[in-house]
Amino acid sequence: MLNSGFTQNSYIKRFTSGANLKLGLDYYISRKATIGIVLSGFRNQSQSPILNNARITDGSNVITSLNEAQLNPADRVFKNGSINLNYAYKFDSTGKELTANVDVISYHSALNQSLLNNTFTPSRIFLNGSVLDSSLPSTINIKTAKLDYLHPIKSGGKVEVGAKTSFVDTKNIADFYDVIDKKPVPNYEFSNNFNYKENINAVYANYSKDFKRLSIQAGLRFESTDIQGIQLGNKLIKDSTFSRSYSNLFPTFYVLYKLDTTSTHQLSFSYGRRIDRPDYQSMNPFTYPMDRFTLYGGNPFLRPTFSNNFELSHTYKNTITTSLEYSYIKDVIRETIEQGTNVFYSRPGNIGEQTSIGLSVSGAFQPAKWWTVQFYTVVQYNKFVSILYNQQLNNAGTYWFVGPTNLFQINKSWSAELGGVYQTSVYMGQFVTIPVWNMRMAVGKKILKDKGTLKLNVSDLFYTNQPGGDIKSLANSTA
Repeated sequence: MLNSGFTQNSYIKRFTSGANLKLGLDYYISRKATIGIVLSGFRNQSQSPILNNARITDGSNVITSLNEAQLNPADRVFKNGSINLNYAYKFDSTGKELTANVDVISYHSALNQSLLNNTFTPSRIFLNGSVLDSSLPSTINIKTAKLDYLHPIKSGGKVEVGAKTSFVDTKNIADFYDVIDKKPVPNYEFSNNFNYKENINAVYANYSKDFKRLSIQAGLRFESTDIQGIQLGNKLIKDSTFSRSYSNLFPTFYVLYKLDTTSTHQLSFSYGRRIDRPDYQSMNPFTYPMDRFTLYGGNPFLRPTFSNNFELSHTYKNTITTSLEYSYIKDVIRETIEQGTNVFYSRPGNIGEQTSIGLSVSGAFQPAKWWTVQFYTVVQYNKFVSILYNQQLNNAGTYWFVGPTNLFQINKSWSAELGGVYQTSVYMGQFVTIPVWNMRMAVGKKILKDKGTLKLNVSDLFYTNQPGGDIKSLANSTA
């Protein structure tokens, strides 16, 4: 029996600007040895005002109240600075080489925003309102060191070995204030202070060799990871910590066989076990509201994603490739939606198992000298199985994607592009999206004696890329 309903529309605008800088210098110590330094950085500034309109209904679908929430972020500044020191030593003319890299990277972001929340009757009579201000500074420091050695073999082929270590230290602060009578009052429900440390050590070995028609490559990587999270408390929330350590092996294998001497037909097979770690912001436990019904937050207990990936491909004249792919993935990280008491929680979570089988075709051909068609299409079956918020999740289905691009060379100076994509419903984690399509076009002209190009792009030409869909394991919900 339906007791109530909740419908929300979100309107988001994004404005971005930025600048990048990169300087490098190499010094040749001798004919065999080179040392270098690279300095780089960027400063990005963005604004993303968000307007959420919500309609609350009763069991008979009669509107009981309206809610308007306006999130006004001030300029978000994201800064990065890095230093790279590198060294290379060539032992002899056979190709034996030792390389070393040391990187020190620092990221800083600052965001101040204000959330205005107003509730109205169905006839738009004002009932109540609130203002929540916040300051969200964040710092990420990364230090890495890597050593690689390349050793060619006289009989052909080569062996590569290496080692890498990395240290990550992040500091995230969330200060929230309820504005009451124009005065800020600390909000300890959302305020937080989270520190995260990570150390990864890895060693690897790789062997590769080319024969007349056969090429092979095999590798093995060992990784050891130690992480620690510290959530500092306040008057409402107690301090908490967590730590985790794990080690894993990651084998890879690749083989390519040319079916004829002209390389018209080529077959390849690859296998690899991979790890995808959650990004640092996803593990940040901060929870912040988008309106009085929707809360967004991170998840410090995210586990890394492990996948086993197989691919069998056929290439024709190095232009058209057909691939059959299979993947089995554990603990895939996706956005999840949990329904609480009169509120929805959105946070990244681990979906227990994902199985994917896909067939794709990609390539390019020329119907005319002035017309080139690039294309990619895939048919893929996805299946997700998990226990999510004490509910069984079984989400499975097949989708089709096609994305052709037409390139037109009008004359020596002018060119044009017309492309688009179409995608049926996609089954992904807790969601089933609706079919979407869009078209794009561009016109370009060479300038400065063909040394530069001036280009005009129009994306989503007919404004048709309108996402939406259903949420599984969440009764009576669409997104």
